[in-house]
Amino acid sequence: MKSKNPTIKHILNPEFNDAADEFGRGIILNKTPYKREIWQLQGGWQRIAEFVVDEADSEVVWFPDSNVSIRPDASVFWDAARTAHSRTFQRQVVLTAPIWSELREWLEEPFRMKELAAEISRCLDKQTGFVSFVTGATLSDEMKRIADYYICLVSLRRNLAIAAPAGKTLEGVPADDKSLALSKVAERHGERGLMFAQAGRKDLDSVGHINVNDEAHVVISFLHAILNKTSVAILTTDRHAFDIFNKLQWFIDTHYRSWLVGQKIATGFYGCPEFIENERSLAFFDGPCEVYPKKSFGFDELMTMRDHYFAIEVFHVEHDGTINVQKVVLEDEVADMLVSKSQNGGLNSSVFSPRNVHIDMAPINEQFGGYIGIASDKRIQEPSLELTISMIDADHAIHSFERSASQSGLST
Repeated sequence: MKSKNPTIKHILNPEFNDAADEFGRGIILNKTPYKREIWQLQGGWQRIAEFVVDEADSEVVWFPDSNVSIRPDASVFWDAARTAHSRTFQRQVVLTAPIWSELREWLEEPFRMKELAAEISRCLDKQTGFVSFVTGATLSDEMKRIADYYICLVSLRRNLAIAAPAGKTLEGVPADDKSLALSKVAERHGERGLMFAQAGRKDLDSVGHINVNDEAHVVISFLHAILNKTSVAILTTDRHAFDIFNKLQWFIDTHYRSWLVGQKIATGFYGCPEFIENERSLAFFDGPCEVYPKKSFGFDELMTMRDHYFAIEVFHVEHDGTINVQKVVLEDEVADMLVSKSQNGGLNSSVFSPRNVHIDMAPINEQFGGYIGIASDKRIQEPSLELTISMIDADHAIHSFERSASQSGLST
């Protein structure tokens, strides 16, 4: 599985490969009943079209990005969605608000794919047909706070090469030396971090602000799946969107497991705690951190297969026809975690409020990768957010080690 995609190259690093999947097609990122998988296919847009038709009866909803709409070679996807709709009378395609904003000019005055533009416009105007529209206005106030929270969290990497206080970047180099700033990002955060830092710096230098439409599109797609308890497939030609999917699914899955763990700790399930307080922990927490040894790497004891779950996938189509795929399966109860998070100011679990629960403590020290932590977070308050972001989550957001807590770090 060779690829120029930075996300796939990073995940394929043998140091982080947790397990081969049973089909021999890729790897499982976290081997529990709810698998996060990644694999590659060949066949390009024709293969995508086959998926759409084959999955017509399964209630999968497709969320394409703007490039998919204006590419002539992607027309087979739209033909397939139309065919699937004629068979099931169910909507097949959803355009999110950020994608609609990028397509608005094309929809009003199409320079190519004119018939498709007219058809999409008719569907959106009449709210019938195989294409529909999702806006932030359809979200409750609680979920709007959650959307803003995760968009901000997964877009933090776009700020790595721009000026923080005192005119320096987050890596401590002068922001006006663009070359140095980006080389430092590459050194510390690899190709994945660099591609976001480059995009953020380019946006700031050219239009004066950072564009987070990719993050917004992926977050809204996830929330649509979670709130409606339905399967969603994101379709993109953008490697940024593919990586954002990887980052977002890790955060939502990790926050959900932290939410479950908080409930179990309160019952004494994880035994008696130890306490740590050192220079590194105090960078993330106010005061001591209460820690409990994990019983399993993926919290298998909590993630038993329930009756209700759904899948979210992303299909990234490259120019040569390679299709990069990621898939995460989530439980219906993830929605309850998000409601709790919105109501308690951004904590993963409110059981020990105002202290928070974290299941990945590796940013403190690698040896803590096998522990659960409960502590009072140092938190970031972004002016545009109602919820605050913990320093430990901000650290996870800008670094490219979503699975940094290794099995070798477990306490036995």
